[in-house]
Amino acid sequence: MAHAATVAPTPDFSVTRAVRDPEPAAFDTLQAARYIGIGKTMLFDEIKAGRIPTRKIGRRTLILRSDLDAWLAAIPPRNAA
Repeated sequence: MAHAATVAPTPDFSVTRAVRDPEPAAFDTLQAARYIGIGKTMLFDEIKAGRIPTRKIGRRTLILRSDLDAWLAAIPPRNAA
């Protein structure tokens, strides 16, 4: 007697990933630079100028997602030519 092969349903990773791995509320400096699409040198220039606030936990520097989003929102849009 032949047995029918059973196929497990393919999980919807877009749903399970969102539940398991929520977006972080804060980033380290490398993650922050990648998140906003700039290099670490420019990120540190913006931090030094006071335009991107940081938090320190021990030796670790953290930057809140909301502060990065605010920094991006403050950049004036480029005029369409």
